[in-house]
Amino acid sequence: MDRAADAGGQALVTDADVGAYLLDSGVAVPESAGCGLFPYFRVSFAASLEKLKEACRRMDAAGRKLVVAFRILLPPSGHLQ
Repeated sequence: MDRAADAGGQALVTDADVGAYLLDSGVAVPESAGCGLFPYFRVSFAASLEKLKEACRRMDAAGRKLVVAFRILLPPSGHLQ
């Protein structure tokens, strides 16, 4: 990758980096490099709808924190309700 996102000084280059950042944000995602899916991460849908909505809200918030550093505008959050 030629441009890595920055999470408080931690470069997000690999799926493991992104997974660690999301875990710090309250969402656990398994690494995908072992399955040949790099640079993506996997998401499990084996949870209740409410837990999935909360996980999406947390991933949205985590992504928005990164976006602020790049000064990219996103639509207002709340579209998951």
